Amino acid sequence: MPPSPQQLTEQAELFYIEAELARHKPWNFVKNFVWTIDEHDKMTPIKQFPNKLMYRVLTRAYLEYDVLFIEKSRQIMVSWLMAALMLWDALFFKARRNILQSKKTRRLRRPDYPRHFHL
Repeated sequence: MPPSPQQLTEQAELFYIEAELARHKPWNFVKNFVWTIDEHDKMTPIKQFPNKLMYRVLTRAYLEYDVLFIEKSRQIMVSWLMAALMLWDALFFKARRNILQSKKTRRLRRPDYPRHFHL
């Protein structure tokens, strides 16, 4: 049975409230509107972004600093989080410039790799 007009109105109102919270608080955007793919879970591979302290701390750092250098390892979802935060930034603010760049640590340690950064 399809939802009634009243149920649709209530759902739309809840969505509007969640979207307004997401506009002002990026962690609300991530936890309510970002879904990930778990390639190792064959039964339920699509999941909401995990609500972990590490991600909330990184979200706060994203807001506080103009540039972040984060050493990461595979499968901890830092790339997912940074991409989601940059999407939040682009959706809710005008004329934004965001860049997400990944380099292997091994390459950064090479003697011929440039040591200057243009920001």
